[in-house]
Amino acid sequence: MEISPINVSNHLRVLGPQAAGARPEVEPLGAPAKGPGFSQLLAEQIDKVNTQMVGADQAAGALVSGQSEDVHGTLIAMQKANLSFRMLVEVRNKAIRAYEELMRIQA
Repeated sequence: MEISPINVSNHLRVLGPQAAGARPEVEPLGAPAKGPGFSQLLAEQIDKVNTQMVGADQAAGALVSGQSEDVHGTLIAMQKANLSFRMLVEVRNKAIRAYEELMRIQA
């Protein structure tokens, strides 16, 4: 399983024209949002993390069973999956803290 390197231009495209230095277009309130929503982006990232974890698990299984001798590749896949999972957990924790803060403000 080949994991592509991080491409900054893809992240700028996801963040929108503001990240690239362009002036944002002002849309009227209540206008439908363009592009994928937050929940869709989050679901895609969860799927990617899950794919990485399944791939790392398969690589570890192949290494243990003797079907593969790629120790370095297996360890790298396991570390990438671990880091991705930890980052996803931190994003979840930040979202929960933001929600809790909003609830405190409304009270």
